[in-house]
Amino acid sequence: VQHGDENLYHDKRKLLGQDPLREDADVEQLWAKVSNSNKSIGALIMDQSVFCGPGNIYRAEILFKAGVHPEVKGKELSRTQFDAVWHHTVALLQRGFQTGSILTVDPEEAVILGKPTLRRYIYNQSRCPRCRGPIRSWSMESRTCYACPECQPLKHAVGVLAEDIGAPPKLFNSHCAREDLATRLSQGPMKLTVAELKKELAERSLPTKGKKAQLAAQLQAAISAALKLQDHK
Repeated sequence: VQHGDENLYHDKRKLLGQDPLREDADVEQLWAKVSNSNKSIGALIMDQSVFCGPGNIYRAEILFKAGVHPEVKGKELSRTQFDAVWHHTVALLQRGFQTGSILTVDPEEAVILGKPTLRRYIYNQSRCPRCRGPIRSWSMESRTCYACPECQPLKHAVGVLAEDIGAPPKLFNSHCAREDLATRLSQGPMKLTVAELKKELAERSLPTKGKKAQLAAQLQAAISAALKLQDHK
């Protein structure tokens, strides 16, 4: 741990970007840095010397709410797009600070979507709650990036379609963005822990030996079979 006086604080603070939790954040300075950058907005949001605060979950949710694809370069962002990104950055981080939780879905919209307990839009999700289209994920500077190709389209200037980027996300049981068992199971068995998978299989009188992928596939097959049987009734 490095100790020092107020000068040390100011030296360290100079290395950080604009803080959405501070009233004195210089939005124009941030816009100047972003609009002159060849980096993608997805990379810029995670760069603490540009945006101070957002992590990987917030990146996914901020850009989704702003309707901006993570691969759009900073210099290709319109001022309207940038303003939307900053607006949602401030709103979501302020909400997180006030509630002590990463809650990105507006409660009113969650009800409209028919998912009143929904907490996040696309992070670690397989389908978009708004358009029901598939979510895509890929690695961006060693972190998993998420986007909905329908709600976050890429302009033709980028040279590639949003749906051509990435692959279906590998879902997991997130310790940073916790969900209850029922919610995770509704999104796919891979979000369950091995212990949870074995419990679900045992309750269906099915074998419980094997690796996680095998257990998840077995449970998914059982769920699908049960749904088909229900449809025929």
